[in-house]
Amino acid sequence: MLNQIYFVSQKGFIQGGSTKPILIEATNSKNEIGNYVLKLFKRKHEQENFSTSKEFISSFLASEFDINTPESFVIKIDPSFLSDLLNEDELNQIDFGYHFCTEFIPDCNTFNPFGTNNFLKKWDFANVFSFDFLMLNTDRDRRKPNLLLNHEDFYVIDHELTLPFYSKPGGIPTNYNKKTFFSITNSFNISSHIFYHFMKKEVKKTSPFDEFELNLNRLNFNKIQLLFLEFSKFSILNDGINGLTDYLMWCKTNNYILDALNKKLN
Repeated sequence: MLNQIYFVSQKGFIQGGSTKPILIEATNSKNEIGNYVLKLFKRKHEQENFSTSKEFISSFLASEFDINTPESFVIKIDPSFLSDLLNEDELNQIDFGYHFCTEFIPDCNTFNPFGTNNFLKKWDFANVFSFDFLMLNTDRDRRKPNLLLNHEDFYVIDHELTLPFYSKPGGIPTNYNKKTFFSITNSFNISSHIFYHFMKKEVKKTSPFDEFELNLNRLNFNKIQLLFLEFSKFSILNDGINGLTDYLMWCKTNNYILDALNKKLN
């Protein structure tokens, strides 16, 4: 499920990312060389926010909800390979286990809400909007859309700031229960989302979340178990499977997630 790639060389930072993503060359299992985007997280963020596992979880769930995201890979790198880019202090802060990496999509531009989009349809807006609400994603707004467009399609990226309850702030585990889920989804502010104003108008005319509801109802929990087995294989820090599956099951078996979406738009 998590395909490993192998580092060849680094080609410098990619502009625009707060986590300083790095463009690298790597080989896959077929020994084919290609360009990939490497994301490095600080040790503190891995231990408290599980940033790498959240990226993989979000990538997996995006595909389950028929939302495009660059194909993800796992990679391990000797810190010395990055010494030309990062100073000693920066390198010491990085967690050097296995990292989250994605294929590099060439000729992409960041989504511009004021520009012309020839192929994004209303159901695309609805699917991304509802997915971000499910994931409690605070990191897709006008300032930072985290949505790439090329001449063929669009791709969602950057999901380390999702599932805020799935964390250990200060090393203290979060208490997962229905009350936690209700409270955090009820208080979640979706109004800064890049598609909020479009969806606010759309929800008054149609039922835009039918596809989201269908994908949520058919979500396969066995696949999630396989993903967490891969986390164990590569020693990727996470907070266990139960908090995630309890939340998704709560969303799946209650209409609250859809009710909350509609309430926040009305």
